[in-house]
Amino acid sequence: MRKFLLSTLFFMLLPAFCPGQESIKTYLDYGKVKTYGSAPVETINKVGELYSFSCDITAWPAIIGEDITVNIASLTFPEIVAKGAAPNKYFQAKLKERITQILAPKDKPVKIELRNIKRAETFAIIADVMIDGQPIADMLIAEGLAAKMLDKKVLSENGSASEQSLVASKDSKVYHTAACRFAKSMDPAKTLSFTSSQEAQQSGRRPCKTCKP
Repeated sequence: MRKFLLSTLFFMLLPAFCPGQESIKTYLDYGKVKTYGSAPVETINKVGELYSFSCDITAWPAIIGEDITVNIASLTFPEIVAKGAAPNKYFQAKLKERITQILAPKDKPVKIELRNIKRAETFAIIADVMIDGQPIADMLIAEGLAAKMLDKKVLSENGSASEQSLVASKDSKVYHTAACRFAKSMDPAKTLSFTSSQEAQQSGRRPCKTCKP
């Protein structure tokens, strides 16, 4: 309940304190992707798993901007990792180390800005992350540590684009394939759909241990 209340308050206050609010759509603008402008990052607190980190945004009230989790938008695993169903520990460690080097280099400070901010399912945000004006997504893709997420499509094992149905209950922190026995028992009114594992994980959920999506 506490997380729900904080999340509700966060997105009620976000338009008022987020720079670039002239481009913000109304909270009741259903059916469209809502964006919340841009914001400068003051401090990197921790680099998380996969393509995420926590930071402080001092331009926002502390209840919103202090230690907020940011998921880097539009990224998924490179194909060589995706074929193994999940990133291994070596890849995760290498990715975490590289993101740490980019966000908090030891030799010089960098300017970090979040653009095209969107809400995540949990108390977190999804954004394009800019380092000195350059997208961190492009850096990771160029170094083979990420791939661009395809719009509503993912790469199948044979390398062709195909639709993939991943689902989760609004009340659960686990996502499943549509064919999973747990998915079939979900209340349709509470079912969420995802187009990729990365999108599901950006919502704060983990893969089902039974169907292993």
